[in-house]
Amino acid sequence: MGIYKICPYCGAHLDPGEACDCIAARYEMLTPDNRARLGRFALELAAKQRVGTMH
Repeated sequence: MGIYKICPYCGAHLDPGEACDCIAARYEMLTPDNRARLGRFALELAAKQRVGTMH
């Protein structure tokens, strides 16, 4: 039995130290408009997190 980890997003079995590319692959499938929308959303979340940790 080998040692491996499981990707929490897609369930792939990965070797130790191996990174899964499922998120990047899904991102590549998005339209340019949806990529921009996702980028704005991520920036908003990061800003909210920074504000939340400052109090």
